[in-house]
Amino acid sequence: MLTLAAALAGPGSRAASTYPPAPDGRLPPRECLEASRLALYSGRPDQAYRLLLLAQPDLGGENRWLDLASRVFLALDRPGRVAEAFYHMAPGNPPALAAAKAILDRTGEGPSRPILTDQGRWRGLDKKALKPFVAVAPGADGGAEVLTEDGVERLDSEGQASGFRALQGGRDLTLDFSGKPLALGEGTVIWGASVIKLPADIAKPVSAAPAPDGSFFVLDRAEPRLFRLTGKGAPMGNVAVALNDPVRVRVDRAGQIYLADRDGGQIRVYGADMAIVKTLHLSFEGKPLRKITDFQVDMAGNLLAVDLSTRRALLYSSSGRFLAATGAGVRVDAAGWDGLNTLLLLDHRAGALWRYGS
Repeated sequence: MLTLAAALAGPGSRAASTYPPAPDGRLPPRECLEASRLALYSGRPDQAYRLLLLAQPDLGGENRWLDLASRVFLALDRPGRVAEAFYHMAPGNPPALAAAKAILDRTGEGPSRPILTDQGRWRGLDKKALKPFVAVAPGADGGAEVLTEDGVERLDSEGQASGFRALQGGRDLTLDFSGKPLALGEGTVIWGASVIKLPADIAKPVSAAPAPDGSFFVLDRAEPRLFRLTGKGAPMGNVAVALNDPVRVRVDRAGQIYLADRDGGQIRVYGADMAIVKTLHLSFEGKPLRKITDFQVDMAGNLLAVDLSTRRALLYSSSGRFLAATGAGVRVDAAGWDGLNTLLLLDHRAGALWRYGS
């Protein structure tokens, strides 16, 4: 059994080449950037920051430096600096500008406050069509990805089925960092075009999430334990989870790991080395959440949680401060979010899939 840090820290760090050395003894800028990335995804954000600064004089104006900076500042809990990095990536990149604005709004430092806006029902769907849906996620070209107990179905913007992939015992659905769906079944993961068989020692998988280095995590409720696998399904290590009722795992752009305790009303955040970073105690209208069933994380560590005790989707800042909620008229059973401005809400009672903006 690996140690806690070694088990889930990701790919082993390799020594960066020092040839040819910089005149002052520093690593070449591109080597500094790569070493910074490796340090970040190994759970060493302070070291990643120092290496990032060494590369800044030569590469600081490039998007690859800015993208890594946004991830390092996320791990250092500096949302304002995350927004700044996205803002500098914005010329010619409208999504980056939208991300910068959304991050500022969600920290309370922007010109407006975040709201979750009802944009109406998804056309072409009724109660019968919605009944087998377990989870949803925004899809390409205004469509949606839908998880059932039998597979992953793709819907176009009119609600018509445009594709299906079999997956036995569908349990969880989320998007990776490029917008590709990752779906978990009872013994298999579908990630984009890949079909990945899970190791036999994962007995009761309930949740899966992609990591930014190309690996992914699976939460097993049998003990419970958290497993890390390569993109092809090879084991990279596992650790016991010290929560009463862990129900979901998610990973942010900095490689930090989030675990939700269903009935404890909390989400625990770990570094990429599995050291505890913080515990977020979520509440709504003065009362702790009592039945967290799902959540997603945006580009700056803000959270969208689904709580079955209130039947709402709730938006929180990266510090756990309540920001916004869906209206009482929609009974939320599951939610899919792209982290920016597209939110889908599954409402079995009304037989509706709602579109929201965030």
